[in-house]
Amino acid sequence: MLLKWDDSLMTGIEIIDNQHKELLNKINDLVNQLEKDNSNDVFLEAIKFMKMYALEHFETEQSYFETLDYPMLQEHLDEHKKFIAKIQELEEKSQTFGNAIHLSIELNAYLIHWWYSHIKYYDKALAMFINSKKKGI
Repeated sequence: MLLKWDDSLMTGIEIIDNQHKELLNKINDLVNQLEKDNSNDVFLEAIKFMKMYALEHFETEQSYFETLDYPMLQEHLDEHKKFIAKIQELEEKSQTFGNAIHLSIELNAYLIHWWYSHIKYYDKALAMFINSKKKGI
């Protein structure tokens, strides 16, 4: 399943929107690559990207948390921890089992779920809060 970007995903915060677009493109690349080559190398490259993405993107969001009194702070941070834990879990499984198509399917399913649940709920709520602070509401 390939993901498509649409305006309903926009947060109105350029850096966050750009990072989300990068994630969408990487998820789609992963799906395409794994259809052609389900090797452990391709899987581990996807894991490496997700770890880098999490570090960069979560730091961006957390910089907003630090400057604002965000009411959903702990809930949002817990979601970030779950993402990191899941990626680490899949990496460990890959090291144990090697090239396993079920890990690629599990990663893809998780990322699609993350895309729709986290971005559309948590990140949109964060953006609304940030934008309300900018407007002085």
